Amino acid sequence: MTMTNWLASDSLRPNERSVSSEEIDGEAILMNHDTGMYFNSTGSGGLIWRAISMGASRDQTVAVLAAHYDLESDAVRADVTAFIAELDRHGLIVSGGAAMANAPSLPGPASVAYAPPELGVHADLADLLLLDPIHEVAEAGWPSPNPAKDDERK
Repeated sequence: MTMTNWLASDSLRPNERSVSSEEIDGEAILMNHDTGMYFNSTGSGGLIWRAISMGASRDQTVAVLAAHYDLESDAVRADVTAFIAELDRHGLIVSGGAAMANAPSLPGPASVAYAPPELGVHADLADLLLLDPIHEVAEAGWPSPNPAKDDERK
């Protein structure tokens, strides 16, 4: 994805081909199956991930986050933009075409003060996660072995 794509009003979405994610008690936990790295974010970062998972654009995400923390959009725009750039750098998001008509809604007002989003990056299990045989299957998925991987073993 190029910078012009995600800075426009296009929707953003998780890179479903390579990324699995779960939200637990406001913490977004993400795994990139191509790299074996996993990520986490709480607070405003978890809310940004939730908005992206719903197909919000960058501008919609800014508006939702500002409303949630009762701030002006300009106060969070740079933080949201930097966070989205980091998600993009790690291959966690893709542009999803036209944005949704209405911005998603988040749960009521924040119970804690706003803090800029942070993405925790974890590579400690990457080698182990990449050993998973799921990486050796064709596009059709399991149980179709990947012929390219079979050729490499010969």
